[in-house]
Amino acid sequence: MNTYPGVTFIMEWENAKLSEADRAEAMLRCVSGQIAGLDGSFDARPEILILHDPEAIDPDTLKQFVMSGWNAAAEVDIRIETARGLEYYEQKNLGATLATRPWLCFIDSDVIPEDGWLRTLLEARRTSNAVIVGGQTYVEPLTLTDRAFALFWFFPPRSSATAPYESDRFFANNFMIERETFLRSPFPDSELVRGRCYVLADQFRRAGERIEICPAARVSHPPPNGIGHFLKRAVIDGHDSWVMERTLMTDRDKRPSLFPLRAAKWNLSNAFASINEGAEHMGLGFVGRQFAKGLATVYYGLAMLGQIASPLAPAFVRRAFNV
Repeated sequence: MNTYPGVTFIMEWENAKLSEADRAEAMLRCVSGQIAGLDGSFDARPEILILHDPEAIDPDTLKQFVMSGWNAAAEVDIRIETARGLEYYEQKNLGATLATRPWLCFIDSDVIPEDGWLRTLLEARRTSNAVIVGGQTYVEPLTLTDRAFALFWFFPPRSSATAPYESDRFFANNFMIERETFLRSPFPDSELVRGRCYVLADQFRRAGERIEICPAARVSHPPPNGIGHFLKRAVIDGHDSWVMERTLMTDRDKRPSLFPLRAAKWNLSNAFASINEGAEHMGLGFVGRQFAKGLATVYYGLAMLGQIASPLAPAFVRRAFNV
């Protein structure tokens, strides 16, 4: 049997505020079940590190919730740490500094792993020379809205592929990295609200490092939860597009008045193509396709507005639409 170094699982509790509590419970149940299934495979007991803002979530309530959803057969050290005033990426960075195991596994509080997720990431981390090994994140296609988002949102539709491949990006909700490496290169300070994983990926690539994606390490992610979350997520996507145009895409055409319109046109073109291509697989008929295209049009229209407003009042946009 292969053995693995000790692993700290870093779970931010920011996204749990946006999704339903049953998703966080399912995540805990799946992760603990897979750790229990690998009993005896670690050099040290796995460590579970949960970061939360005590102003938003009562620590005692969170502890009861975690313990009620945890598989008792998974022998781990559970630590619930406060991250007062810190947001999504800051919580992850704090978790890395508090971790005591040589490998870090980042998994979000609103994703649910499939069977084999953990073993796949561990094997990839053990055998790969990539700086980051990430998994596949997709929107679980349960309802009509879910299926629409699964086709046009930034998480690609679920793939049955299993062969690892090199990528220029990864998702911050599902990856593994060595602790010392991450401490040298944490998620960077940035005006980006939800896109700092792209900046970190760009930094690693420029330094000659590889990023490997293991599609067999699958987790499902929810679509935006309600109209308010939908609105904020779309506007912030536009804000982050504006930031990335200024920071990561320095060789692009610098006619600012055209950026939002061009981005919306490009996003909708890709969204409509993806919807047309995947509608049958998702069980979407004519009405379902039109619904998905309408939802994509509203989403990327709001993103365009966010991209227009951000240069005029960036601090206001980040404060009013933060997710």
